[in-house]
Amino acid sequence: MFAEWKIVITRDGITLAIAILGAGLGIINLLIDLRRNRVSLRVIPKLYASGVKRGSYSWNISDSDMVNADELTGERRLCVEVQNDGNKVVTVDTVGFMRKGSSHRFVILRPILADNKSLPMRLEPGDSFIAYSSFTPQELWKAQGHVDYAIAETATDRIFKGTSPILEELKKQLS
Repeated sequence: MFAEWKIVITRDGITLAIAILGAGLGIINLLIDLRRNRVSLRVIPKLYASGVKRGSYSWNISDSDMVNADELTGERRLCVEVQNDGNKVVTVDTVGFMRKGSSHRFVILRPILADNKSLPMRLEPGDSFIAYSSFTPQELWKAQGHVDYAIAETATDRIFKGTSPILEELKKQLS
């Protein structure tokens, strides 16, 4: 009924098995190396405002989910957080906002950065910074129309884009 299996192990068969294993491991190492050596930035548009008890707060989710409005003073303004998620050092030259299907960018010309730093900003792996703007969402929408995402441009002219729940909420409110 069942055919008997006869397995014959030869030197050529062993060589072929080792070659296939080596090729598979080589492909896996290539994929790991490509992933490890790529530049990866996470760009998160946020709002910020000053707090009653000094300091400032920034958030990227709905106001009602995050902050008690009585604890904030002043207008809510836009900011962009840039995080280096890769394993390479990256220099960020500009941050701003952009609309889908358009090459026109609304760049934050003089962002307010921590410790009185300025752009370009060098980010080591795992580092991040927040670029605070001086304009409100209403001012941006009036000047630019609606925007779909925040951007960060590197010294090598790569543009990274990102969105957040607060930007989606602003698009619904202001459009």
